Amino acid sequence: MQANAFFTNPRLSLLLVAFLVIMGAMAFSSLARQEDPTMTERWARVNTFLPGATASRMESLVSEPIETALREIPEIKEITSTSKAGFSVVGVELYDSVGPDQVDNIWSEVRDELGDVAPTLPAGASEPELNLNKPLASTLILSLSWQQDSAAQLGLLTRVAESLRLRLANLPGTEVAEAWGEAEEEVVVAVDPYRLASARLTTAEVAAAILNADTKQPSGRLRSPQTDMLVEVEAELDSPERIAGIPLAVGPQGSTIRVSDVAGVRKHQVYPPATMALHNNETVVLVNAKMQPGLQIAAWTAAAMAVIDEFRGNLPPQIGLDVVYNQNDYTGQRMQSLSVNLMLALAIVLVVLIWFMGLRSALTVGVALPLSAAMVLIGMQLMDIPLHQMSVTGLIISLGLLIDNAIVVVEDYKLRRSRGQTIAAAINRAVRHLLIPLGASTATTVFAFMPIAMSPGGVGDFTGTLGVTVALSVASSFLLAMTVVPSIAGFLEQRWPSRDGHRWWQSGFRHAGLTRRYRASIVAAVKKPVIGIGVACILPLIGFALAPTLTQQFFPPVDRNQFQIQLSLPTQSSIFETRAATEAADEVLRSHPAVRDVYWTLGEGAPRVFYNVVSLNERVASFASAWVNTESAQATLDILPELQRALSQALPQAEILAIPFEQGPPTDAPIEARIVGPDLDILRQQSDRLRQILADVDKVTYTRATLSTAEPKLSFVPDENAAAQAGMSTGQLSNLLNSALMGSRAGTVQEGNTELAVRVRVADEFRNNFADLASLPLLSSGGRGVPLNQLGSWQLVPTASAIDRRQGQRVSTVQAFLVPFTLPASALADFRGALQANGFELPPGYQLQFGGEAEQSAESMGNIVSMFLFFALAMAAVVILSLNSFRQAALIGCIAVLSFGLALFGVRLFGYPFGYMALIGSLGMMGLAINGAIIVLSALKAGATGGDA
Repeated sequence: MQANAFFTNPRLSLLLVAFLVIMGAMAFSSLARQEDPTMTERWARVNTFLPGATASRMESLVSEPIETALREIPEIKEITSTSKAGFSVVGVELYDSVGPDQVDNIWSEVRDELGDVAPTLPAGASEPELNLNKPLASTLILSLSWQQDSAAQLGLLTRVAESLRLRLANLPGTEVAEAWGEAEEEVVVAVDPYRLASARLTTAEVAAAILNADTKQPSGRLRSPQTDMLVEVEAELDSPERIAGIPLAVGPQGSTIRVSDVAGVRKHQVYPPATMALHNNETVVLVNAKMQPGLQIAAWTAAAMAVIDEFRGNLPPQIGLDVVYNQNDYTGQRMQSLSVNLMLALAIVLVVLIWFMGLRSALTVGVALPLSAAMVLIGMQLMDIPLHQMSVTGLIISLGLLIDNAIVVVEDYKLRRSRGQTIAAAINRAVRHLLIPLGASTATTVFAFMPIAMSPGGVGDFTGTLGVTVALSVASSFLLAMTVVPSIAGFLEQRWPSRDGHRWWQSGFRHAGLTRRYRASIVAAVKKPVIGIGVACILPLIGFALAPTLTQQFFPPVDRNQFQIQLSLPTQSSIFETRAATEAADEVLRSHPAVRDVYWTLGEGAPRVFYNVVSLNERVASFASAWVNTESAQATLDILPELQRALSQALPQAEILAIPFEQGPPTDAPIEARIVGPDLDILRQQSDRLRQILADVDKVTYTRATLSTAEPKLSFVPDENAAAQAGMSTGQLSNLLNSALMGSRAGTVQEGNTELAVRVRVADEFRNNFADLASLPLLSSGGRGVPLNQLGSWQLVPTASAIDRRQGQRVSTVQAFLVPFTLPASALADFRGALQANGFELPPGYQLQFGGEAEQSAESMGNIVSMFLFFALAMAAVVILSLNSFRQAALIGCIAVLSFGLALFGVRLFGYPFGYMALIGSLGMMGLAINGAIIVLSALKAGATGGDA
């Protein structure tokens, strides 16, 4: 096939252009649109509850067996655990090499292992629950509120919220729908312990009697040759009145002792509530829905809003329903901003082309931009890549690369026409001459971005599409430069032949003085290469010299009119104390004019309004979180440090953090130092030392050490002789106390579509304080009630609030939080210096490890560097083969290295930190430098051998 086939056969060019335009438009209209790239579920946590157990018991009896079972799965990279009183969280992270097509099978294996280990856990432990931390932000968040002056009817709001949640969950395209702050209802059998002791019964026996009275299961079938019918015993638990009438025992005179004789039975909300949701200091219920990845968010949101509007129309006037977060607004703004930047960049490129090349040449080269974009959109559709911030950013970055090939081809074509060749011959010779050098330069640019496209792990998931779109753009521009672009140049010249003239809009801007000076500089550099090379190397070498002074920030903050709040009180704090603290913090936040709204959740993390926000504080009464809306992204940047100071001063009893949203994998704190070792006391001592040093570092707001805090514990020391005389073992004492205080499950009550748990426990008025607890009667073997204080003594002692483990070893993590928008790298450098200045050393057998943002950055950079080494070899092979010279390939390698130094100089000059975007810009500069070097060397080589130059 002739190189000028697209010129000699105009229909071929027309069909190709029409195909690209039509298919590109179809791809653009059908491509999925979302705010963030889809990321793989490589993180999960396993929650297990054992009410009444201390942190140490949770570690040995729950966390450690679960860790041991999960270690059998080879794809698990890291296992961590946090054991608190009554609660165990085991964190699981898969290797970065695990792909999206593998995760479902691996998590299925994890569930199987958890199912196998569940029977080995202590009695009373809940089933280990696997929660996948899918990095997927909420698409919609709705608030249901009580609109009357009376106290909020949380039970009614909960039922309405559940109905709305089910509707959204059943909407096509919904990934998951959840509720926050809903009321948990149960039927409580509140036992009078003195009446119970008089009846010679225990709470466990009451619970067993209620459970045995429930007949929800079928009783079989009556089958015969004439009939086949279901048989049931109609005595199921369906109301508190039914439970109150259950017989427990026969009294001494033949009377029946019923549940109502020893306990009150009523349905009510769990008190104290495990979680709350607040807005304007009023109780609300939040409902969120997440769209499945790979859909168009605008279409899904429109369908969801139709469901919401219909639902709102059927609500009574006392219930309000508001949309408090709509991700489509942020996606639309981001897409609009990226589109504006794209059009602005396109306009700048065209203006520059017209100024330097003339109108006709600029239009010829400019054709490559929309056609290349159309080819990229087609490629994205074939590769199932949605339009989101990273893929569109890749298109913007590639704008400067798209026209290089077209410029070279058009200029080569014009040169050959000026030498008298025909249009067809000029196109044929230009394409044949530039095929190898432009192909090589395109391949090297693609290889430069492949480390980003193929980087493993969460960073690769998030930014990989950027590298893919750049690679698609560059490859598309090369194909167009070899086919359509020279043909269009020939068609335009045929239609509007060139005329003699030197006006700038015909042949581009020319300045004789500048041309002479440039020619003179080239001649001087050729005559004295040392001077030319020295001048060219000055700025790159300065860039390398300044590299150690660059501040590292691998993951940049997000331009967003939102930020998050995390509030922690001492671990023994009740949820009502937490609510009082959130109300004080809410007043501080709303006093600032730039703050628009605040939404709180207590006892759990807030609904995820950004993809990488993860909270491990489920059902922790002393924890609260919020997301805050401000008037603009700039306002967030301006006010956040000031708000952090104001909140810290207003709530000295709390640890309260104002945190901006940032890109990258989730981290618990910007700076983390882990001390690994076996002994908890030594870990606590060393953590306190480390924390004191860290607290003196500039810009540090709060420090936290997982083992430095302790919570008070009421410890009962039994008198074994007295217990034996009462006919009770120490193990029975523990079980009796647990069933009296925490209660025993005793079946369920079905109320419509809602199933309410039945719990038997001592009534609140008999367990309000320590005196009630000390006099609590326990049934002895002789059938009499023995006060608890006669069976032992009480002590108030401290106990570890949490015990952390990492990879099977105990660890104490010291964390530091910084003034918002402080670069973690600079604070970490100060911390390392303070460690050396204080001579900090650990005892033998203990290790110091650094985590936080530094660990994530190092891991992400290591993945990219390991991939880059492979593609660097591929780039070298392409250059060597295209130029057929090791010497010239080495020269281009030097140019690539110097271009990277020049990029470092630019980053330092403008005061930016060196992070992911700076790395991408550096790779782009390397690609451009190699591109230009290959073309120049090819031209020089052709001229030296007497060929086309």
